[in-house]
Amino acid sequence: MHYVILDTETAGLYTVNGDKPPQTLRNCYVDNSKDEKGSLQSGDGCMGNTSCSQSIQALVGEAYYGLECLYEGKIPQGSILTGFTDLDVLIGGLHSGDLIVVGARPCMGKTALAVKMICNIEFRNHDKPHVAIFSLEMSAKQWVTRMLFTEAKVTMNKLNTGKFTSTDWKNFSRASKLIAEANVQIYGNSYTNINRIIDQCQILNEGSGLDLVVIDNGAMMLEEVSAALKALAEELSLPIVVYSQLSRCLEDRQDKMPILSDIPFFPTLEKYADVVMFLYRHEVYSQKPCHTGVVQMIIAKNRNGAVGTVPLTFDDGYL
Repeated sequence: MHYVILDTETAGLYTVNGDKPPQTLRNCYVDNSKDEKGSLQSGDGCMGNTSCSQSIQALVGEAYYGLECLYEGKIPQGSILTGFTDLDVLIGGLHSGDLIVVGARPCMGKTALAVKMICNIEFRNHDKPHVAIFSLEMSAKQWVTRMLFTEAKVTMNKLNTGKFTSTDWKNFSRASKLIAEANVQIYGNSYTNINRIIDQCQILNEGSGLDLVVIDNGAMMLEEVSAALKALAEELSLPIVVYSQLSRCLEDRQDKMPILSDIPFFPTLEKYADVVMFLYRHEVYSQKPCHTGVVQMIIAKNRNGAVGTVPLTFDDGYL
């Protein structure tokens, strides 16, 4: 058990020396270490558990710890960088307790983004976060195949022809070793029931620990489901990313740029989602050369930060 000690009588008397956080308040933080189950501990052991009451002192410690992390350029405990630098600058990575929704129409690169983000998180991160993927579209084998091609930087077109070069095989060998050591669990389309997903996440969290949940294709995003996922993110103190297909009504507009109301069950997501992002490739609707090779990541909602657009290079199906 970790404890937070706040000097509530004298805390207001300390002043900032220069641009650094007050040293006295540094000692009032929540202990930024994890317990044996991988959960960040607060002063009363309730961080991330919505059914547990927290004291204002413990909450101040957590909030102040987050501010110091921002000041020192660190990522707060429980938050994860996506590996897309401009996106991480804009949203600060994937934050614990957040429900993040990524929406797109077909052919926009939704699967490519999901796979590349997992590769970035697992293979560019020293801590190798524990990730659970619930894929309602692709099988577990298809997910791993996409990860192999993505990490090996081999075009997916060769999956149909099988005409791999010697360099391709070397890259596949390197990628397969990385993927085999990844802390990733992939569950197929048998997990269409929200209660099964919640139960499995709780089992993983109580076992080796869990740092990130990804749900590929949130077609089940009904009101009770989005509320349950938000509650789960807060309970386990981790980010949950849901990839959702946007409404076909978008195709009937002259301007095909996605907007918040294009998300299925939009009023519900407006209530529960902390971050909403869209993928948009203008080249799908236009043949002009100036529009090729770019996918725009539009941050349409960011509860705790700025909104904006981040351009990503989209080359031969890869980000």
